[in-house]
Amino acid sequence: MSHVFELYEKGKNEPIPFVEIDKEICNHLGVEPDNEKYAYNWMDSLGTFLALGMSFNKILKFYTEDPLKDTSFVRWLLTLSKEDQEKELQNRKNTDEVFAKIVIFLRKNYKVRAWRELGFANKG
Repeated sequence: MSHVFELYEKGKNEPIPFVEIDKEICNHLGVEPDNEKYAYNWMDSLGTFLALGMSFNKILKFYTEDPLKDTSFVRWLLTLSKEDQEKELQNRKNTDEVFAKIVIFLRKNYKVRAWRELGFANKG
């Protein structure tokens, strides 16, 4: 089963290609678009959340909460040296801040449609 999503500009009925949305995100964040990957790899995390049906508000809450409330992140941090813990915590905060900006931008400008597709093997 595949989880799929599309983004539509608010007030429009045609999905917008992700590469076009990425250009708008880059413009919003003041970074150059990359022909090889999406800005900050937003599709890998935000895209997954959206495809799974999470709302923009729920995703935003995830990125604006204290990362130390994320028990799996804390468990991972505890495997590192004190110095690396501080670096990784700061990296997480920086990343969360950027993703929160992207979510706010998407929420303001787009609506999302997510669904699941069933695939069947061809036995012929």
